[in-house]
Amino acid sequence: MISKWDWLKYVDFFGVSVKISLKQFSVSQFQPYIWFSVAILIICFGLSLILIRRKEL
Repeated sequence: MISKWDWLKYVDFFGVSVKISLKQFSVSQFQPYIWFSVAILIICFGLSLILIRRKEL
């Protein structure tokens, strides 16, 4: 990979769920995925609040 975006591997939620079901992950390996998911939820929640406030009723 030319860009070397190592954080991009945390976006693969389907692959992670398969690895969890096959018990290929330990808790310490799973923590970055949890934090990335929480960050995405917070960003989406914040953006939706901003968009709803700007929406004309």
